[in-house]
Amino acid sequence: GVQTCALPIYTDEYSTWRSVFRECVKLAFNNYRHPDNPEHQIRLNKWFQVDQTKKFGTIAAQAAKDALEFVKQNSYSMDSLIKINDRNWLKEKFESRN
Repeated sequence: GVQTCALPIYTDEYSTWRSVFRECVKLAFNNYRHPDNPEHQIRLNKWFQVDQTKKFGTIAAQAAKDALEFVKQNSYSMDSLIKINDRNWLKEKFESRN
C-alpha cells in the first residue's frame, strides 16, 4: 500500500483533522498542477478510503473532503493555499466546519 503520512495523527479530533486536511490539500493541489502524475491522486484516494469504524476515522475522511473542496475553491490563490501553515487559521477552519 501507499503510505501518505507517517505522523501519529490519531490522537484527538482536531489533530487528526488538521494533519489529514494539510496532507490532502498538498496532494490535491499537486494533482491539479501535475495531472499526468497519478501518484498524487492514488495517495489522495487512500484518504477517502480510510476505515471510518476506527477511532477518528470519520473525522479523517471528513478532513479529506474538506481539503478537496478547499483546493477546488482556492487552486489559483497561493495566498489562500498557504493558510494551511497557519495554526490559528486551521483551528478556526476546524471549529467553523459544523
